[in-house]
Amino acid sequence: MRTHCQTSGVSLTEHSPYNNIIRTTIEALAAVLGGTQSLHTNAFDEAFGLAHALSAAIARNTQLILQEETGITHTVDPLAGSYYLESLTASLVDESRKLIAEVEALGGMTRAVEAGMPQAQDRGGRGPAPGPHRPGRGCDRPASTNIRTAEQDEVEILDIDNSKVRATQIARLAQVGPRAIPPRSRRR
Repeated sequence: MRTHCQTSGVSLTEHSPYNNIIRTTIEALAAVLGGTQSLHTNAFDEAFGLAHALSAAIARNTQLILQEETGITHTVDPLAGSYYLESLTASLVDESRKLIAEVEALGGMTRAVEAGMPQAQDRGGRGPAPGPHRPGRGCDRPASTNIRTAEQDEVEILDIDNSKVRATQIARLAQVGPRAIPPRSRRR
């Protein structure tokens, strides 16, 4: 089985956005230590919108540094044998088996969703947490919102004029002409 991971855009904040680089690095490291074979790292400014070239390069370089400079990709399972990790894995397997048995008893996942079972399981029946920073984990909001600094980080926001992009694309399609689009009968 091959796995792909993407760092969490939900964990990115607009307040002190450069801290998002740290968040993304930790999430990427966790994915690599967990054995992912494919990784996408979010850019720090994606809390605002589309990434700028510099922030996209930082996100890419985060992956390259993890790959080339840490040595964690030189072994199949860098955390193998860790009592703590093995204990967490065993607990995850046990709880997963219980949930699978419950879903099967309901007649499969479709029936379980219809019965509201997944929603009831999330947070012990209390529904989803309001974001990635869950009460009971030590903080109910990102650390950067608790830190007061004299200056706010200034980040340029990439602004895209959708109507201009649309007009440009229509003009490009007009240059290609209808011959580039196969008739419906030939698309099968």
